[in-house]
Amino acid sequence: MKAIIWNEWILLRRNPWFIGLIIVLILIVGLTSYFGVAETKKLIAMEAEASAEIRSQWDNQEAGNPHNAAHYGTYLFKPSSALTGFDEGVNGVVGKTLYLEGHRQNEIQYSEASQSLQISRFGKLRPALLLQLIIPLLLIFLVFASIRTERESDRVRILLVQGGDFRQILFGKIIAYWLLSVLFLLVTLSLQLILQSEKLTTEVILRTCLIGVGYAAFYWIISSCTAYLTANLRQAGTALSLMLACWIVWGVFLPKISGTLGEQLYQLPTRQAFADGMRADRASSLDGHNPEEEKLAALKDSVLRKYQVETVEELPINFDGLLMQADEEVGNVVWDKHFGDLNKVLRKQKTFTQVSSIPNPLQSLQSLSMGLSGTDYFHHADFMLKAEQYRRQFIKSLNEKHAYGGSKTGDWEWAADQEFYRSLEDFSYSAIPLNQVFNILWTDVMILFGWVIGGFLLINSSKFRI
Repeated sequence: MKAIIWNEWILLRRNPWFIGLIIVLILIVGLTSYFGVAETKKLIAMEAEASAEIRSQWDNQEAGNPHNAAHYGTYLFKPSSALTGFDEGVNGVVGKTLYLEGHRQNEIQYSEASQSLQISRFGKLRPALLLQLIIPLLLIFLVFASIRTERESDRVRILLVQGGDFRQILFGKIIAYWLLSVLFLLVTLSLQLILQSEKLTTEVILRTCLIGVGYAAFYWIISSCTAYLTANLRQAGTALSLMLACWIVWGVFLPKISGTLGEQLYQLPTRQAFADGMRADRASSLDGHNPEEEKLAALKDSVLRKYQVETVEELPINFDGLLMQADEEVGNVVWDKHFGDLNKVLRKQKTFTQVSSIPNPLQSLQSLSMGLSGTDYFHHADFMLKAEQYRRQFIKSLNEKHAYGGSKTGDWEWAADQEFYRSLEDFSYSAIPLNQVFNILWTDVMILFGWVIGGFLLINSSKFRI
């Protein structure tokens, strides 16, 4: 088997077309890696600068009413992961800027796709796209040409007469070209790490290694399937046509079909219906800006009994602040209900997509690549959840300062000083830990593993046919 592998490499080295193609691919991957990492670094720097400026404005605002500051709000930016330059995932579509304020939960805004027709239709050219589509296509042609040449020249008969085993011949050729694809993969991933060496952590390196394992598994699947078809089909063009058809179906049609079916089976409400539902639930609940509502009676009575007074004017605190916070808590319940239902539907769609990728290992690879790069839907949803948790604590601190900071009910002229505003903690986002990422992606891992085992079994079952 070693002799077969070495012989294949010698033949490729003597082929000037192959050498030229490899040089071109390395240049393309190098450029896409460089520009992807450079853009990510620039975006991170811009977000850090904007965050610092927004925080500076918040810390240096004039003394004022805390509830007015809640309406003034603040902005958060979803951090870019270190591997965004490798696989952008959903980041170009979902946006990165979130405005936080009192009484309402806003959607994340300013996605690149909404500002660029080209991005929304085709996405950006990233190394992941080349590794998912171009390298497998090259593998198909190389493995097919190698095995077909052996059969048509009858060299395979000579090898068998000399004591060779047909399955070992196939395995040798598969491993030869698989190792070349893995070498190209290592060059690509190494470039990603080298170009951002200042931001490397143990988790980033581990995620990169696991991404490499996923792509290597997919390349084995492509190589073994091509070898099996080429070795077992009599017509030379049939095997190549079938693998090219698989490449097209896996890369274009099946993802579209599974996505469409998932949306039809688990339908999301329209933006208007979602907004109307939120608005209706809020309208039927407590409104902190309408002190004449009947639903205030229970809150008011409980506070009056607690402080043993007859009217809110006699309270030693500011009832308006408690009212604002009560309204926030009602809004939080409404948000949890509607966004929880929305998230359940999205998770069902994602689960359906993962399961429907059983006949499509490329789809599992794409899901694994985005998940380990920190650019999939689950990382986006995790950011939205943690941002909302921060918003609630942020607004609660302002309302409690309004209630217990020293003002009395009806006193909207009372002002909190700068020291209080500066004491509020800034938002700090921690991405999903790697062990939890595996809990999300285990279906994709098992599908790829199953295909890898299937590739071994196919080649092991192959027999030479005249």
